[in-house]
Amino acid sequence: MSPKPPHTGNSADLSKVEWIELVTTLHAENMELLEANALLVDENRRQTEIIETQADMIAALEQRVEAFERRLSLHSKNSSKPPSSDGLSKPHANRTKSQRGKSGRKPGGQPGHKGTTRSQVDNPDEIVDHHPQTCPQCQHDLSHCSSQGFVARQVFDLPPPPPLMVTEHRSHKCLCPGCGKLARGSFPAGVMAPVQYGGRIAAVAAYLQTHHCIPDDRLSQVFFDVCGVRIATATLSRLIAKMAHKMRSFSDSGNCPGCRWRFSAASNRLGGAHSGFLIEDFMSRSGHVWRTHPYQRTC
Repeated sequence: MSPKPPHTGNSADLSKVEWIELVTTLHAENMELLEANALLVDENRRQTEIIETQADMIAALEQRVEAFERRLSLHSKNSSKPPSSDGLSKPHANRTKSQRGKSGRKPGGQPGHKGTTRSQVDNPDEIVDHHPQTCPQCQHDLSHCSSQGFVARQVFDLPPPPPLMVTEHRSHKCLCPGCGKLARGSFPAGVMAPVQYGGRIAAVAAYLQTHHCIPDDRLSQVFFDVCGVRIATATLSRLIAKMAHKMRSFSDSGNCPGCRWRFSAASNRLGGAHSGFLIEDFMSRSGHVWRTHPYQRTC
């Protein structure tokens, strides 16, 4: 930069020549500053381009490193690679370790714990008497002797599956004496075809498939093995779809019209996509009559 001209005193004392020299000097300095600023801008642009290029290279290298690490972590336990490819370093089995510490107490029921043993009922559904035929000591005939007491043991079991119940709905025609035209009785809601399956079968099918994750073909086999009725898989899918439509009417509203149980977003695992709506969870929460017979009622 050019040296500044000597300047002393008030600027009004400068002569014309000195003013010209001062302006020329300031102009030269301003041009030098503009050139330096242009160089800095150009350098900044180049540095920015280099940084962007390096960022792209770093991202590509990170992806390659992740791919290599993923390939190195594969072994016969977590991929389709054969065990022979593991080499000498066999992978350790991933076992979950309990976080519970030792309490110092013995396993099992603790003293003072109330048990939940099933008790005998007063009126069993069936009584089977077992009389001794002969005396175990002298082999005397005891078939005509009366009982002197007994010891009862009760067995709780499922009843044998009943045969399929068929309900026939008849829509009668009556002749009106007033106008002379025939009037026909109305069928109940849902009775649409000459032959169809009822709501209990649809409810059980929806419950078994949505809550217990039984596929269509196995669900058809369950109905045949337990109830003695063979239902096609397409029919089961159609029944479950209808049940889903019925359940959505109050699942979306948030309340059950039968018991006013309040649904929440966390409890509705089906989200309207399937049926059943976790009927077992619904029963245990609401204390509904479904708790004993979940297939006898659908809201």
